[in-house]
Amino acid sequence: ASVAERGKFSTVRTLLEESEQLELDAIDEDGETALTLASWAGSAECVRLLIEAGADRDHFTTLGELGITS
Repeated sequence: ASVAERGKFSTVRTLLEESEQLELDAIDEDGETALTLASWAGSAECVRLLIEAGADRDHFTTLGELGITS
């Protein structure tokens, strides 16, 4: 999740392409997913990659906030 938050597009792409065990919707201790963090960080490229890979667009954080921001 932290590479998505930091906007590390090439690293996210590599992880998505090469990892068979990657949990796209894994939730961290704050209730956030990689997609949530990438969205809040403004990393449009990472958001697009994660959505195309099947990440849950409708995930709500533990605070009840929708993970995708506009």
